[in-house]
Amino acid sequence: MTIQNPTYLWALLGLLVPLAIHLWSRKAGKTVKVGSTQWLIASENTRFSSLQFNEVFLFVIRTLVVLLAVLILLDLVQKQPADARKMAKTWVLTEKALLKDARVRPQVDELVKAGASLHLLEPSMPLVSPKELSQETFPPKEKAALQTSSDPKVFTSLNYWSYLRELDTRVDAPKKVIIFAQNNQQRFQGTRPNLGLEVEWINLPQQRKQVFLLDALQLPKDSLLLSIGMSDESGTQVIQEKIGRQANTKIKDLPSVIVKDAQVHFAQVPNEGIQIRVPTPKRVLIVYDQAYNLDQQYLKAALETVGEYMQTKVEAQTVAWDKLASRNQNQERLDWAIFLGKASKGTKAKPNISNQRIVQQLRPSNQWFAPDEAKPNVYYLQQRVNPEINANVLKVTFLEELTQLLFANPNAQERLSKFDQRQISLGQVSPQKKLETDNQIVNQNEGESETQSYHLLWWLALVIGIVVERLIQANRLKV
Repeated sequence: MTIQNPTYLWALLGLLVPLAIHLWSRKAGKTVKVGSTQWLIASENTRFSSLQFNEVFLFVIRTLVVLLAVLILLDLVQKQPADARKMAKTWVLTEKALLKDARVRPQVDELVKAGASLHLLEPSMPLVSPKELSQETFPPKEKAALQTSSDPKVFTSLNYWSYLRELDTRVDAPKKVIIFAQNNQQRFQGTRPNLGLEVEWINLPQQRKQVFLLDALQLPKDSLLLSIGMSDESGTQVIQEKIGRQANTKIKDLPSVIVKDAQVHFAQVPNEGIQIRVPTPKRVLIVYDQAYNLDQQYLKAALETVGEYMQTKVEAQTVAWDKLASRNQNQERLDWAIFLGKASKGTKAKPNISNQRIVQQLRPSNQWFAPDEAKPNVYYLQQRVNPEINANVLKVTFLEELTQLLFANPNAQERLSKFDQRQISLGQVSPQKKLETDNQIVNQNEGESETQSYHLLWWLALVIGIVVERLIQANRLKV
């Protein structure tokens, strides 16, 4: 039972009225017939000298009448849960692979027993029945559905926010969603959505750091340049190690590296091997102005030196900015274009004549090259390649960085995304709550529960009570 108008509780003070009447009223005495009243002696009124409760049944009737009137004012109703088909339930969303995780499964089982609906965190969000959950026979994916993180080939296809947007537009959308997932940064693409759902995010941090092979480049003298990645929830870093091409190599603080045929893998994870890359020839164009004439000469010599070291051809061509327009544009497309200095008037600043570009942009830095955050195919040359101005160009560090950039693995970023464990805070993960209008709140409350009013019953009982009380009172006066 629920009181709709609790301010009318003060009306219960009306119960004092019948109580006072029955405490202070005297019971009628016997009638004595006499010839004259002059011989009768007047007696004192003892109404207030002693309180005596009388006519209990009539008091009960009057009390019930007052109570019924108060109940009508209070608008007493009973809320009943709506039909299960109409009431929005709580959904539990998680990935199929996480249902076998010891950290997730007990909590999921408890929520399902409590009445929550379990769905897989993937397109269309299929329902998992309790029977399927106990037997671990989960519903198959649709052909167009994206695979979960258990498949490394499409690991980055997961986008939790897009799934929640889809769920928010569904007719059967629940009121609350509990999500068991790892809040890896790469799984949240686009802007944080505004949803009408109540989302509770339960984070599952990584239990250990991920160590993986990112690349293996063939070097002269039967050696390899390994790129090794290490990632945890706080960040990802890549280190490089040069090893001999032998069957088993031990690297300090890292797992043993196994080299077999044209593949390399860690001893603990033989199924995560990578192919050894052989350097391929490169075609490079250097565009410069006269202020960078000496820079382009040293840069061209450095590129040819790198090619000789890597035992492959690195063809380096040079052209001044003012002669770039007359260059034959029908030549074979370049792998790299390096721009030194400023373009001449009337010349396009950075023509699209290559797949990847290096642009001179001087910065106070110890590194030679820095990637552009917005453009993955653009790098910045942060120091002058001129020994008269910068003696660092004569150090081996410049050639090492130039070699790594020139022969970098184009597929390294895709593999890095597979093992990237960086996570974002729960405050950034959870969608923003959409503000609801008054009409939406009313409709939502109507969908959650149904109320049963007793107004007709109370009025009928009140009328009956008044009639009974009047009949008893009239009969009492006749006696």
